[in-house]
Amino acid sequence: MFSSLILTFAYATGAFGANFILGQKFQIILNSIPDLSAGPLSPDATVFDVDATDTPVETIAGLKAAGRIVVCYFSAGTYEAWRVDAPKFQASDLGKTLPEWPDEKWLRIKSTSVRNVMTDRIIMASQKGCDAIDPDNTGMRT
Repeated sequence: MFSSLILTFAYATGAFGANFILGQKFQIILNSIPDLSAGPLSPDATVFDVDATDTPVETIAGLKAAGRIVVCYFSAGTYEAWRVDAPKFQASDLGKTLPEWPDEKWLRIKSTSVRNVMTDRIIMASQKGCDAIDPDNTGMRT
């Protein structure tokens, strides 16, 4: 339900406009920022999936200038204490800890504050110039 809310919001606002083609190769870089000064980008990766918060707008613009589609990742269903917007969540928004990610907790997606944070994340991705979003961790209920 929540992921369809995100996609509906993004579509209705015209925030994103990526044209994906079957068979496009993805370069997923979520642990760091793509280094555009290191030489040519991988020529066979058309789509770059990067962290929406940590990747600077200049890097996103550089990827797009190089002809790449930029997808911006964010966790839409978990609390990550290290994120800048983490203080916006209420204690009641937090659910169980993820077994494979002990620093993350599931979010109660029916919460107004959770939905407000996710809306802000979508707007931020759009303002940074992302072509699409990658809202992760939306399948578990707390």
